[in-house]
Amino acid sequence: MSFDKIADSDCLVLLGEPGTGKSHEIHATFEDRKRAAEKENFLVMSRDLGDYSSDTELSQDIFRSRDFETWLHGDQLLELFLDSLDESMLHIETVVRRLGSELQRHGIKRAG
Repeated sequence: MSFDKIADSDCLVLLGEPGTGKSHEIHATFEDRKRAAEKENFLVMSRDLGDYSSDTELSQDIFRSRDFETWLHGDQLLELFLDSLDESMLHIETVVRRLGSELQRHGIKRAG
């Protein structure tokens, strides 16, 4: 299924066995969306959750970033691509809880 067919969803999750191409698809779709964002009025961010060693570091880099702050105080939509959740869970036990609480705290709904 192509991204265009599911792009109107508020939240998308790719699940599958290691080595099935999920990261490749996330990166390819992010690059496509980044090019589209330059022409349209939305923001796009991508982070690899496997790069973080603590939930605090993750929160700082994602939710205190310039792009996130621009979205938070503006009227644009934000597309946030997060990869390697399974890898991050190996060394950050609270990663899912932290992501959920940060997204809830900032409000993930915005009329489009």
